Amino acid sequence: MNIYTFVFRDYFFFLLFTTRAFTDGLGITTAGLASMIITCFTNIFLNWMLIYGNLGFEPMGVKGAAIASSLAGGAGLFAFPFYFIQKI
Repeated sequence: MNIYTFVFRDYFFFLLFTTRAFTDGLGITTAGLASMIITCFTNIFLNWMLIYGNLGFEPMGVKGAAIASSLAGGAGLFAFPFYFIQKI
């Protein structure tokens, strides 16, 4: 596996969990809930695609799981601004 996969995975999840903790501390718990739901469902879908090789992707196994987790963390992180834009 590539070291960049681990770096981006940790970077996205660090920002995701600190942003979630910040909004939970402010009393805005629905933003964190929505972000975690998006992260979980994105991770399930991307794991299905990348680990087993569905929808035209070649099977990657553990490497696909790492990439899927990285992308899912990024999707959850980028869901936060859309939640706050919707509330404005």
